[in-house]
Amino acid sequence: MVKFIKSIARVAACVGLWASACGAAHAATLHFGPCEGQTSTKGYGKTGNGTISAAVVIPKEQLAKYAGARIKGVRIALITTEGMTDLCGWVRTSLTDKDIDSTPVAAPQTGWSEILFGKACTVSGNEDLVVGYSFKQELTVKCMSVAGPTDKGGYWIAKDGGWTDKSGDKLGSLGIELVIEGDNVPAADLALTNTSFDEITEFGSTYNARFIVQNFSNSVLKGYRYVCKIQDKTVAEGSVDKTIGSFGRDTVKLAIASDAVAKGVRIPVSLEVSAEGDGYPADNSATLYMSTYDDTNTKYFHNVLLEEFSTEECGNCPRAINTIEQCMEQGYDKSVIQVTHHAGYNYDFLSTPDDNTMLWFYGEDGSFAPAAMLDRLSDPICKQILSGKAGTPVMSVAYANTFAPALKYMTGRPAFVGVTPTCLYDAATRKLEITVDVEKDEVFDAQSLSPLLTVYIVQDSILHHHQAGYSSDTFKHRHVYRASVTPLFGEALTWDGNKAQAKYTYTLPDSIESSLFWEPQYTKSVAINPRDVEVVAFVSKYNADDPCDCTVFNSGVYRLKKDIPSSIGIVESDSKVVSTEYFSIDGIRSDTVPESGMYIRRVRFSDGSEKTIKMVR
Repeated sequence: MVKFIKSIARVAACVGLWASACGAAHAATLHFGPCEGQTSTKGYGKTGNGTISAAVVIPKEQLAKYAGARIKGVRIALITTEGMTDLCGWVRTSLTDKDIDSTPVAAPQTGWSEILFGKACTVSGNEDLVVGYSFKQELTVKCMSVAGPTDKGGYWIAKDGGWTDKSGDKLGSLGIELVIEGDNVPAADLALTNTSFDEITEFGSTYNARFIVQNFSNSVLKGYRYVCKIQDKTVAEGSVDKTIGSFGRDTVKLAIASDAVAKGVRIPVSLEVSAEGDGYPADNSATLYMSTYDDTNTKYFHNVLLEEFSTEECGNCPRAINTIEQCMEQGYDKSVIQVTHHAGYNYDFLSTPDDNTMLWFYGEDGSFAPAAMLDRLSDPICKQILSGKAGTPVMSVAYANTFAPALKYMTGRPAFVGVTPTCLYDAATRKLEITVDVEKDEVFDAQSLSPLLTVYIVQDSILHHHQAGYSSDTFKHRHVYRASVTPLFGEALTWDGNKAQAKYTYTLPDSIESSLFWEPQYTKSVAINPRDVEVVAFVSKYNADDPCDCTVFNSGVYRLKKDIPSSIGIVESDSKVVSTEYFSIDGIRSDTVPESGMYIRRVRFSDGSEKTIKMVR
């Protein structure tokens, strides 16, 4: 229901007008909660003797349209009643407030049952309501039903008043519903609850939209109609002959030619649904906005931000390192900017608290390495290629034959904003003067009205300590995150027309020490060699409530090595490779890359060092 709450918030202002227009309607009764009437066969509970409580939070945004309705009671689903005493149903305005009303139950029953209140309480529509029940137990009583959609406020339990949010378990919501009655409670209510659509579409290609209709009543609805208009021009309509039960859903998918109307930015797209007997039309419509583009809008080169999660404790990470290196050798180094966060599988001497914070992108189910994000985008096509983790933008890193197609897809996405960092470095003071120039096309405003700029300090070529799964003594960690010049998730840009500029001063420390590393035999302090420093800047969208709603739109990098001479007094080129040799697993040497299979690559450098890598093609 959380997604639905966002959809109906904008219609709350219409409630008063609608209520007055429908004053002659007959009073109806409605029971509803985040479980949407569903129950589980398995019972849940809380261990230990004491007073056990269970509750759901129904937010004010959802209650607004029922303002003035009488609170009749609470409807609860129990799996068992054995071992419980003193059951009581109640309603509050917060988990810890006193009861607005409550009723004890002398003989509780399994399955659904209503607990009716005695006071004349009404829904205000201005505050949340917490609906629940409490009982006493000597031993663990697994009586609670947990089923249906997982809701942010759908699963709260307590022992002796100590509340715990269990929604993160993603098992569903408690079988608890609020029961209300009133003239403004419709007997039938079809609502447009959620939409997803192409915010930006190439002009002439297909514009896709998907919307969900839901029956927010205890009645059964027999079919519905829908109409979609773009700039008041009807582009799709139809009737759906489908029965939708209480709190049931149906999905409609539309595919429309984007040139049904003239090219433009933020073109209004309206959706409307209707059903016979619907008593609350205020939640039947929504307005979206589409924007179209052509080759005049795509003047910015797209640099994909590849953020890798990798640690020395991870024995599989060398395989991912090898995969990414092979992809870079295929030419993706020209369009992919790398940042490595040393987190995801324990920590090492390069891990920082910021790296730990970045694990937020994994969601609530832990972390793993090797892993990667591409522009922090939770994209179904990209996830299909890489078997990405559901509900997060984090994806696995396998072999080059699967990772390269994902990079090809991502680098082919258009960019409507350009990001160019430049730096001046003072060797005497180790001070970096950073300037980031940002320029956007008008289409970019359709992607994000409040974009954020982030600037990272990254260090390349750090000699490893004990990389698990790697035998080379000369192995070096690449593009390691060291610090953020801006807040970690970015700061607002100040635009002057379609351009913005931000300036920063950052003094490179002599070294950075990992506060997360625990192995005493290795140093935790890493010297910062200015010549290996890279300044990575990117423009993004960040939603603190949803890791899947965070997107990097474009990025840029400035490498200090281009300005700082090497120790021998000359500026080195990007490559210090003297020779490259290839060997089969049997040790047979070749000067060319094998077409397929496993092989060994040995690279010799001008400083006399060499690197031997096992590779798969």
